[in-house]
Amino acid sequence: MISPNRSTLKEHHSGEFKHESDSEEQFDFDRIPREDGDCYRFLIHFKAIFLKRLRVIIRDLKSFLFELILPFIIILLALFLLRINFIKDQNSKSFSLSTYLTDENPTLIPIGSDTTGFSTTMSGILSSNYGSQINVAVDSASTIPADFDKNFLFKKKLAVKTLKGGIFFYTNTVTSGSNTLYRFNTLVSTRTPSSSLFLTNLATETILRNLGYTAASIQGLNHPLPKTYKQLQVNNIISGFFAGFIFSIALAFKFASIISFIVK
Repeated sequence: MISPNRSTLKEHHSGEFKHESDSEEQFDFDRIPREDGDCYRFLIHFKAIFLKRLRVIIRDLKSFLFELILPFIIILLALFLLRINFIKDQNSKSFSLSTYLTDENPTLIPIGSDTTGFSTTMSGILSSNYGSQINVAVDSASTIPADFDKNFLFKKKLAVKTLKGGIFFYTNTVTSGSNTLYRFNTLVSTRTPSSSLFLTNLATETILRNLGYTAASIQGLNHPLPKTYKQLQVNNIISGFFAGFIFSIALAFKFASIISFIVK
């Protein structure tokens, strides 16, 4: 026979246990199943690998140097090599009228002017200064540069393939303050584009001698000389080869660091 007190105690404990069981099923969040996406799982694993890698770096700084710092320095070196010119600039070269007059003997120089008398005067100055080195052809019909080019100079270009161009003088001057400007046009053959300097110097010296400065001369200096297309291509090939070779060294370190990040 069970005493009422013990029965009451058993019922009390039984009721209390049931109450505790209900509260656990209601508030225990650890029992709720997690439904996380692939991105969350990836971040969890990446965080774990990254923290592990940090600990490895702290223990082995030399490995960190070869996997990150050294490839970065090598890439900077490759970028620096791309800015180096392996083809050096040529030495400075002076251009005088004799430089061009030695190409052919005599050198044909067609000239014209807005007045016939002035072109004849300039022709005499050219012939007296350069003698047999030049052959002056005077256009006595054209009074504007367009007619000089079309009706006179063009025919000379068809006859002489090495013609450098022609000069058209003006008799009228332009006053700018205390300075007097003497005008002329140089018409350059596209076959010899470098002759623009020659014709400009020739026209300027002729005008100076016409004004009485018989000892005046002009000498051009070109420095640095522009690199030719072939020189630029050779320079790009050399710098590209060295840059690609050094980039490949840096990439080898980077791929090794990716593998080491996962495995080590």
